[in-house]
This record gives sequence, structure tokens and C-alpha cells, in this order.
Amino acid sequence: MKKVLYLLVFCCLFTTGIFAEKAAPMNDLMKPETILIHLGKMYISEGIHIYIYDAKNFKLEKKIGKVGEGPREFIKSPVPWFPDIQIFITDKLIVNSHGKVSYFSLQGTYLDEAKTSSNARFTPLEDKLVSVEIAQNDKGNYFSYHMYRWVGGKLEKGKAFFQSTYPEQGGKKVNPILMAELRKVFFRHAYKNRIYIPTYDGRVHVFDSPGKEVLNFMPPYKKVKFTSALEKKYDAFFMNDIRYKMPYKRDKDSNNIGFPGYLALLKDYRVSDDRIYLISSNKIKGRYDSFIYDLQGKLIKNTLLPLKDQDIFAIFPFTITGGKIYQLIENEGEEWELHITPVK
Repeated sequence: MKKVLYLLVFCCLFTTGIFAEKAAPMNDLMKPETILIHLGKMYISEGIHIYIYDAKNFKLEKKIGKVGEGPREFIKSPVPWFPDIQIFITDKLIVNSHGKVSYFSLQGTYLDEAKTSSNARFTPLEDKLVSVEIAQNDKGNYFSYHMYRWVGGKLEKGKAFFQSTYPEQGGKKVNPILMAELRKVFFRHAYKNRIYIPTYDGRVHVFDSPGKEVLNFMPPYKKVKFTSALEKKYDAFFMNDIRYKMPYKRDKDSNNIGFPGYLALLKDYRVSDDRIYLISSNKIKGRYDSFIYDLQGKLIKNTLLPLKDQDIFAIFPFTITGGKIYQLIENEGEEWELHITPVK
């Protein structure tokens, strides 16, 4: 039966012009959230669990994580649309969870952990951690980015090195799309001692580890108008998704919903192999209109990436490395598969 299934997957991808170089069953997974590949290993997060696979034969080598407050344990996120954990790879496996940052070897051996404020989310940058928080002044709400460093075995917060405008201010109707968009703000990518921070206007800001802005540029996105047809789709999604239904229905019943005029310019992004992959919200023939830049901010190419959507907000978990897209996709039989597609 599985041979037939893989043949059907192959035929479907081939006839739609999206050729998967390899599709492997991932029978251990139920609802994965992140996939990373590094030095011959594949790391997948799901809930409070982390799966470590051999990246060549896709065999499971180790599974770590369970609910709790002790070492090797993680507390579930109290915010339903935020992941319970976020994983990063440096020379270690770093796990960002509610109330702490945990360190493991690349083989999954527990090393150390540090307690943090309960709602903090961090991105590793060399020997520091970068955090973003929502702050407020007399001009309104804004995002504030800070560098944290280890001092005397504790995390010490530095001054803000970057601030950007929060897209929703008081006195206006609630834009429900921000519930899901905020998740992206708290998940940033660092690469080769730089952190890449897109803002809501679509501009990409790049900072070095001391917190100095070394580059910023604006890709030539095409705006996607938020039509009445899109509004109906989003309304149906919010009213039926358990993560968003309660706050959305509350605001809808009080006539406090205000959808935007356009979708966000940037859908998602990745940084790897000395390339910055910026995926816009614009789709052409089912593929995402994307821009590939070098690390100096020079546009290399405008291309269409064959990424498959998980729902109206999210793309199925993916990473880009070695000129290939590795994406975890749930098929119609509710089985997870790994698809590997070249970037063209």
C-alpha cells in the first residue's frame, strides 16, 4: 500500500511541475513545527519533543523532551498560537521554551539550562541571545530588540539596539491576522554572527553581534490585496480553529474586527548557504514569489518556490539548505512525509 502511495505522490508532483527528489515517510510525527538540518542530522520539533534523525537515511536516532520544569523538560506555551518550544542549531542544539533556554549537544545530550522571564523568546547570536518584546511609550506600541549576555551564570539584559513600530495601536479595530503574524516576530534567524530582522513594512534589517545595523534593504514585493473573498476565508478559518476562535468571536461579536487592506508583504524567510531567502505573500500558479539575496543585500534572483501551505496562515514546516527545500507535508491519509525539492 505504501509503495502505491509513494508512486501516487511522485506522479502528482511530476504532473504539477513540482518534482520532489525524494519523499520519505516520517511515521514518528503527529504535528511537527520546525525542521533543521545540520552536519548530517535532521532536527524536528513537535510540541515539547525534539526528534533527531540521520539526514541521509531518515532513521530516528533520539527523541528528547517531556512536560515538566526539570532538566530535559519543557513547559507548554500558555499562548495557543505560539509553539511550545523553538529550536536553533549553533555548535549546540538550543531549545527556547517557556521560562528557560536549554542547551544540548548536537547528539541530544543534555548540557545546561538558564531560567528566563516566562514570556521571553530568544534567538541565539554567537555568545548572546536576542530577544524581542512589545513595549509602549507616549507615541504608542513598538517592538524592542535587546541583546542578552551571560554574566555570573545569569542572563543580563542590554539596552535596546533596535525598535520598530507595532502594526496595531490603541483606538483602532483589531486586525485578527496579527494573532498569527506575531508568531513570526518572535522567531528570527541568525547566521554567521548576524541577525536578520524583517519589519512589517517588508524591509530587512541586519545587525551584527554588538547590535550595529550593517545592512537594510527592501525587496520589490508585489502587494496582495485583501479581497472580500479572502475575508470570507479568514473569517471561516478563525471561527473554526480552536487556537483563535475565542478571541476572534469576542471581537467579532463586539463589532471590533478590522481586516487589513493588504496581506503582509513578507510571508516567511530563511538564511542559509550565504543566501537570504525572502518569501512573499504573492503566489503565482501555486508557488510563492520569492527573492534570493546574497549577504551583502544584492538580489541574486527572483524565483518561485514550491512550498505547500498547511493552513491559511502557515506553510508546512520547511528549511532550505544545500540549494534544496526540505519540507514536512501531511498527506491526505494524515501521514507525514519529507519532501526534498531543488531551488530553481
